[in-house]
Amino acid sequence: MANKASNHIERCNIGSCEAHNERTEEYMKHIKPESVYIIQERTASNLHWKSDQLKDKDLATYKQDLVQLYKEKIGQTPYEKDREVTNQKTGRKRIIAGWSPIREGVVNIKPTTTMEDLQRFSDACSQRFGFKPIRIDVHLDEGHVTDEE
Repeated sequence: MANKASNHIERCNIGSCEAHNERTEEYMKHIKPESVYIIQERTASNLHWKSDQLKDKDLATYKQDLVQLYKEKIGQTPYEKDREVTNQKTGRKRIIAGWSPIREGVVNIKPTTTMEDLQRFSDACSQRFGFKPIRIDVHLDEGHVTDEE
């Protein structure tokens, strides 16, 4: 049977994303060990990479830069909230997603996967889908431990 994997991408929760990825002290104080599989002894082994665009900024500042760029190019403030619209003919309702320039994704990896492998993957995503990854965080401290480890 072939191995199957997926890459799940969704809006980034800018308020908690960096704390989660960097395992800040404040974030770790609020983790409930019974609900999250973080093996704290492995946290120091986590891997991180940031693009040059993000090097000296946090995500909130980076997003504000994007909002400013949007205003300059489009001439108005981006509408960030989702909104519901109703088709006048059919009465069907649908949700139109608000502007959300920063996304995050989860990719399945193997124990042998390197940061260079993930950077090649992000380059391929950039070429194929047109978005540019700004950071990669590998959480080697998440998951579960088997007797074999």
